[in-house]
Amino acid sequence: MAGIVRKLQTIWNANDISKKTKVCLYQSFVQSLLLYNSETWTLKEEYKQKMKVFEMSVLRKILGVTR
Repeated sequence: MAGIVRKLQTIWNANDISKKTKVCLYQSFVQSLLLYNSETWTLKEEYKQKMKVFEMSVLRKILGVTR
């Protein structure tokens, strides 16, 4: 999954693409792949937390927010 985010790095860093469009791309590409077939998963709290951390790190990159 991180490979997809890395490949989209040029889009996340592009100044001529709006943040709204970047978030839509994230939701369309990354989230859909991440959650593909998720209804069959047995998610433990540990994995839920890892998914939240991943999502927040990607959204921080898109929005240009640093910790």
